[in-house]
Amino acid sequence: MITHDMVVDEIWPVVADVIMATMAGEGELIPPKLFPRRQAARMYDLYGMHIFELLLKVVLQRTQLGLSRVVETSEGKEVLLEYAWPNEETGAYTAADTVTVHLRPYRGEWRIVGINPAVIDTPLTEAGATRILATHDLSSTAEKLKAEPWLLPVAVYAGALQVHVRPEAIGDDVEKGFLEGMQKRSFGVVSQMNGRSLWRDFKKKIKPTMEYPATWAAAVEFIMGEQGGRKLEAGNVAQEYMASVTLMGERVAEIRKKLGVETFDPRYTPLQEIKVEWE
Repeated sequence: MITHDMVVDEIWPVVADVIMATMAGEGELIPPKLFPRRQAARMYDLYGMHIFELLLKVVLQRTQLGLSRVVETSEGKEVLLEYAWPNEETGAYTAADTVTVHLRPYRGEWRIVGINPAVIDTPLTEAGATRILATHDLSSTAEKLKAEPWLLPVAVYAGALQVHVRPEAIGDDVEKGFLEGMQKRSFGVVSQMNGRSLWRDFKKKIKPTMEYPATWAAAVEFIMGEQGGRKLEAGNVAQEYMASVTLMGERVAEIRKKLGVETFDPRYTPLQEIKVEWE
């Protein structure tokens, strides 16, 4: 049972520390607050502190924030905190000013599992972000995003804005290939992160031959396109990587088989977020 005192004394301070570290540019203070190998930690590993500036919405450049809601999951061992950056003049806020942080205990202390730049009830997904951007005129993207900074995390989720990948986060030539390719073709950050997880999960199952890494990279992008609901032509994807479409197809099939990849697989699809189960 999550009590009010636990939220105030143990849980919220973890979130506040990460927000303050992000605002101060002290990225080295963030990893100890993250749950290992989960969404927030993988995001930090792949993109560094700058992704947190967007997800936590410190890009709104406001000086005040407040905790708006706390939801305990049905298991009683996890919690979702929703906070907002209110308008400094009116004190009011909208969904565009809100962030949800998912936490759970790890080795005796609370750690951040994931961050979603939206309200608890309606977490942001890549598909949702794309729909939001479709309602805004982004003909002058840079000016629009600068004028309305709340759109920045939406653009990152939709793939309209790309975040620089840390060179040290790239494990091999295959990862380098598909991350560069997916960014070029406007995949969102969740698809990119899940693509890396897909490839690393596959490498744990089997030690693939690293001959023709571009073909493996093409296979990963093709699978991630399917997971994101994109209508991709195998020939077009293979051509982007200057790879054999036949060999790419064989490698797509091998990855699917070894990992048991399903349509919109919860391990890899960017179309779902944590499900809230109300007490």
